[in-house]
Amino acid sequence: MVFSDTTFAMLLTHEKFSQFTSKRIADAHSTCEMLLVISQESREAVDRITEKAVVAGGREAREKSQDTAFMYSRCFEDLDGHVWEPLWMHPQAAVQVPDAFAR
Repeated sequence: MVFSDTTFAMLLTHEKFSQFTSKRIADAHSTCEMLLVISQESREAVDRITEKAVVAGGREAREKSQDTAFMYSRCFEDLDGHVWEPLWMHPQAAVQVPDAFAR
């Protein structure tokens, strides 16, 4: 799955994925091992990717979107239960975020 020239995700079957690890593959339907945040260029892009995921068999993981003056996100689970969160952040707010983590 290609998000941009520099960002992509490999979607593998459990059988194929097991060739890359000797660990037990987590059941993401009963545990949450990570939240995959995907930066989007607009609120509309957040809606588009979420709606495509739901049409493809995923499910919306929250009933409500997170919607503030500077940020908008939705959250969905893929077919294996992994949690994805497409997010749009106002460009000015995105510049200020690194300062908040420095404290």
